[in-house]
Amino acid sequence: APPASPAPAPPRAIPLLLYEDGATRVYRIDRRRRQEHTSALLRLLFLPAADDEPQPIACLVETPEELSVMCGADSWFGAHCEAHVGDGAQSSSQLWLPIRVGGADGIGLDEVGVIAAMATPLAQASVPVLYVSAFSNDYVLVPAALTDVSVDAFEKQGFVVRRSAADDGDAPAPESAPPAEEPPAPDAEADASS
Repeated sequence: APPASPAPAPPRAIPLLLYEDGATRVYRIDRRRRQEHTSALLRLLFLPAADDEPQPIACLVETPEELSVMCGADSWFGAHCEAHVGDGAQSSSQLWLPIRVGGADGIGLDEVGVIAAMATPLAQASVPVLYVSAFSNDYVLVPAALTDVSVDAFEKQGFVVRRSAADDGDAPAPESAPPAEEPPAPDAEADASS
């Protein structure tokens, strides 16, 4: 018989990492006009220019009706979409902040209940969400204006939310207690006088 696999961690044990500097926007491109935006999409997703800022998250979803793109709110891609509104491109006005679901090693693709565990506290706090699943990690995106409400909703459910800048690659190491101080060495002069 194959060895039993370990029981999955309860959802609240899943670490969360808020990318505070990761303001993200959602863009839409009319699928029928996607060829007009091919070079911009290639640059954003696969062939960035040398001076392009790193994206907090870059994601493309294609449906029969549209292409939806998520990327940094201050990226050149936003200016591209604004300049091509008449060519089937548009941008959302809402800014979103990504929260990584899982640690640096990710969460398994076979985890059950992760999306529900993320969505439930946010729904109870009336926070809309966007959810993106990747191979190793998932990301729940919350409106930037509701960041504190979102963090509070997670913390009330027992989640630990760490904060990091988007370009850190990972959160700073958790703060540890300062090392115990060594007792002061006896003063040589004090010893000589005793």
